[in-house]
Amino acid sequence: MSIVRELLRILCVGDMSYRQIAKICCVSHNTVRRYDRIRVKHQLTEEALNKFDDTQLEQFFDNRLKHVDSPKPLPNFEHINNELKIRGVTLEILWQEYRAEYPDGYSFSYITRLYRRWLGKLDIAMRQTHRAGEKLFLDYSGKKLPITNRETG
Repeated sequence: MSIVRELLRILCVGDMSYRQIAKICCVSHNTVRRYDRIRVKHQLTEEALNKFDDTQLEQFFDNRLKHVDSPKPLPNFEHINNELKIRGVTLEILWQEYRAEYPDGYSFSYITRLYRRWLGKLDIAMRQTHRAGEKLFLDYSGKKLPITNRETG
């Protein structure tokens, strides 16, 4: 059962607060309130909600992006992911390049949120089997620190 369907089922019963429902469904209480307002506005009963499948419910209740007049282009997250592997490249620099190309593009915080969501869908795991104490793994990341000898310069 999807989270949206469970949330709406609990709302239809009507004996819990938004915060209690949010805690059960692991969503924000503002999301619960928004879904309840949509449900009341369209006068949807539990029987009417059962006629929708899960994807239809999610599309119907998560309509925040439908209010955008003209869709803004999203950056290529695969390109961003590859660029971030280069030393010194940050997400903010890549966002600035995106905004230079699309001045009316999305904000930095929104792009960051979308990128993190996209990144979470990747299956990146490096399983290593080794006996404890057999090998030592070091991770050198970032820029090298400038170290100079005070005596010799």
